[in-house]
Amino acid sequence: MKRIFTLLSTILVALTSYAQLEITDEAGKVIENGGTIEFKAEETDLGGGFVLLLCEPKAPYLTNKSASAASLMVTIKRTEADSLTWCGITNNCEILKNEEVVRSASLGAGQTTGLQLHANFKSGEYTTYTANVTARLGNDTKNFTIKFIYADPNGIQSAQANQTIRYSGKALQYHATRPAILNVYSTAGRLVKSERINGDGNLNLNDLNQGVFMYEVVSGGVRTASGKVLVK
Repeated sequence: MKRIFTLLSTILVALTSYAQLEITDEAGKVIENGGTIEFKAEETDLGGGFVLLLCEPKAPYLTNKSASAASLMVTIKRTEADSLTWCGITNNCEILKNEEVVRSASLGAGQTTGLQLHANFKSGEYTTYTANVTARLGNDTKNFTIKFIYADPNGIQSAQANQTIRYSGKALQYHATRPAILNVYSTAGRLVKSERINGDGNLNLNDLNQGVFMYEVVSGGVRTASGKVLVK
């Protein structure tokens, strides 16, 4: 009987000491191990030539789903120097100077904390910052990637197709690492321009009337990018 009691006690301790970490986005959707979460920068025109540029999410959220407190350790590996500021876990904001930064804290049973990793974008410098995150709660480890996107409002970037389309000086500037077709349509759906693209180049829109036009990039029969431009 004593042996059975000891065995049951050991199993109970093992079960209660096993931490379970859940990671969710702003909408409460669970981010699976190895998953990716994206945040987009938002610009607000304050008038007088001033623009407020923010990309400061509290998410993703880390929750201790186990029945007891456990030690939380989070490691962030950033790809660009001075591109990110970390305010979460220890409630101390710092620009990530080092390529890899580690923070730790105790997370109570059922407790949730926000990662609070923020992007340090500069107005007009359109780019994407990436951070690889490893979160460990007790013996449960999760890995995920965060992408902070500051997109050109006059164009879009498609990482899937390795293509960039930007509108500048009455031309669509493109960069494509695989053959594709760039189509331009009127708002009525009429095809007004079409060009095969591969590499770097420009599709001139000088001969189009003023107005809004839609464009798409088609590669292998699949639309890989789309957007709209205002020709003045």
